[in-house]
Amino acid sequence: MTADRISSLAKRAEDIKSPKFGVIAEVRKCIEGLTDVINLGYGEPDFPTPMHIREAAKKAIDEGFTHYVLPPEGLPELRSAIAGKVSRKNGFDVDPSTEVLVTAGVQEAINHTMLSILEPGDEVIIADPYYYSHALAVIFSGGIPIYTELKENRDFRADPEDIEKKVTSKTKAILLIDPNCPTGSLLTMEDLNAVAQIATRHGLFVVTDEIYEDLVYDGAKHYSIASFPGMKERTISTFGFSKSYAMTGWRVGYVVGSKDLMRVLKEVHAQLTICTNSISQKAALTALTGSQECVEEMRRSYESRRNLLAAGLNKLGIVCNPPKGSFYLYTDVSRFNLSSTEFAKLLARDAKVLGYPGTAYSLSKSSDRYVRFSLTTSEEKLKEALERISSVTAELS
Repeated sequence: MTADRISSLAKRAEDIKSPKFGVIAEVRKCIEGLTDVINLGYGEPDFPTPMHIREAAKKAIDEGFTHYVLPPEGLPELRSAIAGKVSRKNGFDVDPSTEVLVTAGVQEAINHTMLSILEPGDEVIIADPYYYSHALAVIFSGGIPIYTELKENRDFRADPEDIEKKVTSKTKAILLIDPNCPTGSLLTMEDLNAVAQIATRHGLFVVTDEIYEDLVYDGAKHYSIASFPGMKERTISTFGFSKSYAMTGWRVGYVVGSKDLMRVLKEVHAQLTICTNSISQKAALTALTGSQECVEEMRRSYESRRNLLAAGLNKLGIVCNPPKGSFYLYTDVSRFNLSSTEFAKLLARDAKVLGYPGTAYSLSKSSDRYVRFSLTTSEEKLKEALERISSVTAELS
């Protein structure tokens, strides 16, 4: 008698185990039923999408722009605006007709990229700690994530020497998120040049997630590795609107790369998605072509919040250096002799402050000393969060 085939699932699907349903879910259970929780866990801007972007979407709806977008790679005028932005801001040129694809966010772009470049057993080098969806995209595509540990003595910047050590005959790509989530680190020009040399020397792709490109502080500068000599042809660069323009729910991003690479990505995208939401594409066009003051206003606010929360946490013995980018603080809580999960649960239960354990973003043993806090709430709430946290740390000291 044969086994019931409906009782078995595909291994690639069973291997997808998101921390959202693991350690993060454990911590979130501690706030179930509680009111007045200060959420420093979510990586989502608390700002509304700017009005001029919302108005563009309303106009598109009123004009009946509610059908498929063809060709599937995106509105021609949006792709042209993207090409202009990439040239102006990221420092390299792309052909909007053949080298730009509009996607349903960066996460889709990364998944489509991995499906397009990986064969079963191919390895992708990923910085650890990492945004967990990146590693899961590799696994889902049949690849194997290989981790290079980010260390605090390098400000959590990827170490090119360690990346080089991780390269094998099976390595297909290096994946960079810059600025980084969850650490907020920002790669320097020297870091990226070293990675570019490694990729060139070993014939590797570089895949980037640059969704936090606008959120950099202290006068620091974000660089795109595709702008480095010889790198455009081997780099697949992904960008999004979620963080810079507070457009998380609109689900729109884009990926750029060489014509030969993008030809394959466009086919994968068309098969899995058909096209990105038509209304979101109109909103994204206005985001790129309209005033950018909203982006700068949010960036300044995050920088002010970063300074406030970092200073307050350090006074409480929760150690962190203000990061150069993104909107997270990756903090060391080891002095309290609790694991990151235990500490996060304690804050959730006793202080009604939510932060996420480092173990949600890392496989390394060192991650158990870190908790990630998000800056996506007002300064008033951050001050209240510090008062609440102080009551817990005082008990532990």
